[in-house]
Amino acid sequence: YEPGRYIYDVNWQGIPVGTAEVEVSPEGADSRRRIVARANSAGVVKVFYTLKHVSEVTLRSSPLQPIRFSSRQLENSRALYRTVEYQ
Repeated sequence: YEPGRYIYDVNWQGIPVGTAEVEVSPEGADSRRRIVARANSAGVVKVFYTLKHVSEVTLRSSPLQPIRFSSRQLENSRALYRTVEYQ
């Protein structure tokens, strides 16, 4: 998982329905990486279904081990929040 920003168009049966982005960046000491993933509905789909999602994870590279995970999602009017701390 090399540092960088990766952007994707999301299609369903050839129809653009959203965008997705994954951003990987170094964080602090001991080869940690922070990965942020975002997804959003787009175009005419927003009229019927609105999605805004962000997930973040901090990983230790060696050995590969999660440190913290959080997720925020707004799906139409429903909000979901999650956070996990690893020992």
